[in-house]
Amino acid sequence: MIVDVAFNLIGRSNLPCDHGYVTASAISRIVPQWHSDSAVGIHPISGRVMGNRSMRLDMHSRLRVRISADRITECIPLASTALRLGRATCQLGTLTVEPLRPEPMLRSRIVTIKGYLEADEFKTGIMLKLVSLGVAPEQVQVTKRRTLNIKRTEVVGFEVLLNSLTEDQSLAIQSGDMWSRRRFGCGVFVPVRRKVEDE
Repeated sequence: MIVDVAFNLIGRSNLPCDHGYVTASAISRIVPQWHSDSAVGIHPISGRVMGNRSMRLDMHSRLRVRISADRITECIPLASTALRLGRATCQLGTLTVEPLRPEPMLRSRIVTIKGYLEADEFKTGIMLKLVSLGVAPEQVQVTKRRTLNIKRTEVVGFEVLLNSLTEDQSLAIQSGDMWSRRRFGCGVFVPVRRKVEDE
């Protein structure tokens, strides 16, 4: 079973909106076995966009790690520690475990597929990954073009919305490791909130 392990996140300094790489790097210093582990996903951190590609943590900000339930103990070293994210230092709280919810609508802030750089062809790449689950093209919406910087290399991806999913499809998409760069926040699908924020 796959779950999300969540930590309260507190900090006063602004974080970069593009924080996937710095978050993964900070976590790997505490849990080094995750450095090249494609089975571990790290959610993008939500917060209030402040301009200049920066964001500020708010009362809803969490660090969430998607991981197999039998590996929850690997998350314990993160509890009550400080993470250095860019120029900001954030304090983690105690951990809580959140089961995945089989909602019919899912969103990933950014999905990357090597070689697919334009929205139309990118959707083709998405369908190649989802066809085995019985997902139809009309259930897939490719929206905003986004970028991720990894070691000064800009990686292109897109926000993806999925709708009208069955419970089995929803859980398979959330728990599957078919998506690349999940340690950097890519391909981590979550239930859609009523208002999708431009994070």
